[in-house]
Amino acid sequence: EAGGYPLRFVDTAGLAGTADGPGGEAEARARAVVREADLVLWLADPSGPSPAPARADLRLSGKSDLGRTLPGALPVSGTTGDGIDALRQEIVRALGLPWPADPRPAPFLPHHAPPPSSPP
Repeated sequence: EAGGYPLRFVDTAGLAGTADGPGGEAEARARAVVREADLVLWLADPSGPSPAPARADLRLSGKSDLGRTLPGALPVSGTTGDGIDALRQEIVRALGLPWPADPRPAPFLPHHAPPPSSPP
């Protein structure tokens, strides 16, 4: 959940270019998920090389509690929770949604909408 919007995260296999075998199948599935995603988060470990995938809508620098972060990436820590609130806001912003979500019910069918107001 971020700003009142439900979210679904899918953690995929890495995309290292494995050609065949189980690794290749896992990568093919990961690429299919990425193609269909509304937003792709790339979580990198700042302690080692982490080449960004072809699509990374939001870049995250993990383990920020250890003091290292990647330039241009949002620092987050799964251990302390630091950066998670900022991540929620960035996800909503990247999707082009208002923060927070409007809690009022939205009309789903035409008969749910209020009648148009007449000019004064």
